[in-house]
Amino acid sequence: MGFAQRILVLVVCLVLGAVPQLEAASNACQDDLTVTYENSRKVSTELAAKDASNDYGASRAHLNFTQQKNKAGVTEMGGWVAEKNDFNQYIQIELKDMALIRGLTTQGRNGCCQQWVNKYRVLYSEDCKTWHTVGGFNVTDAFFKGNTDEDTPVTNMFHCPTMAKCIRINPLGWNNNIAMRVGLLGCQLNLNGATTTSAPTTTIAPTTTIAPTTTAAPTTTAAPTTTAKATTVAPVTTAAPAATKAQNTAAPSTTTKSSGGKKITCIKDCIKRANGDYQSCNGCGYFITCNWGIMYDKRPCPKSLSWDDNSKRCELKSTTCQGP
Repeated sequence: MGFAQRILVLVVCLVLGAVPQLEAASNACQDDLTVTYENSRKVSTELAAKDASNDYGASRAHLNFTQQKNKAGVTEMGGWVAEKNDFNQYIQIELKDMALIRGLTTQGRNGCCQQWVNKYRVLYSEDCKTWHTVGGFNVTDAFFKGNTDEDTPVTNMFHCPTMAKCIRINPLGWNNNIAMRVGLLGCQLNLNGATTTSAPTTTIAPTTTIAPTTTAAPTTTAAPTTTAKATTVAPVTTAAPAATKAQNTAAPSTTTKSSGGKKITCIKDCIKRANGDYQSCNGCGYFITCNWGIMYDKRPCPKSLSWDDNSKRCELKSTTCQGP
C-alpha cells in the first residue's frame, strides 16, 4: 500500500471516528462491493463438491440468494455450505482492485436446515497472499457476532476502514453446520486515491447491526475515539488457532515465569476472564485470545515481533516480555 493510500485510510478513520453522527447521516462508502466490484470468490471446502446435482459452492454465497433449481435440474443452494465444521474453514472474496472496506453483512443458509455462522473473524490482504487480522478497540483480532437465523442480514462495521483487495471470513461458531452468504460494505478507489460514494447497490438493506463479541471491540452504532492503536502489525496467520473451552468454576488465574532475567506474567486459561488478548506462557512471540471463556492459545506474532501486554499488540520491542 502506498503512502498516499495509507494517509487516505487514516483520514477516513479519523473523520468517521471523531464524527459518528456524520457517518450515520451520510451512509457514505457503504456500497456492496460484492455486487459492484467483485472479481472472484473461493472457499476452503464445499459440501458434496463432486455431486453434480447440487451446488453448495462459493457462487451461492451472495446476499439474498435463495435455494432454487436451475434449467439444468441442478439444485442451487441458498448459501455456501462447508464440508467440514472446524476453525480452518473460510470464504474468501477477491475484488477487482484495492478498495476501502468498512464492514460486511452476513446471512445464513436459505431454504432448509437451520444453518448459519454465529461468530467469525475477518482477515484482509493487499495481494491475496499475505494476511492480517481485522482488529478492534485495543484488540488485534476482533471476533464478530454473526447470525441467529437463516435469512436476517446482520451487519458489522470495522473499528477502522481497511484498504484491501481480498477479504477472508473465518467462522468460529455455527448452528448445525457452517453456512453463510456474505456482502462487503465499502467503496472503490480511483487513481487519485479518492473514494466513490454512490448509494448502496444491495436490493435489500441490512436490517440488523450487531457489534463484535469481544468486550474491547467497538459497537456498530457509534465509532470509537481516534486514540485507538492501528492494526498493521496484527498476526498474519490464515487459520484460526485451536480452541479450548474453559470451565467457569474459579477466579481468573495467572502465572509467572523467568524470561530474560525478569518475571513475566502470563495466563494459562480464560476462566472468568474478560474478552481480549493476553500474554501466552509459550514465549514472547505468542499471545492468547479469550472470548467468552474459550481460549485461543499460542497465537503467533509476525516474525521478529514480541507480544507487549501493556499495548496489547505485537511490537518490535516488548516492554513486558524479554527473552526467547
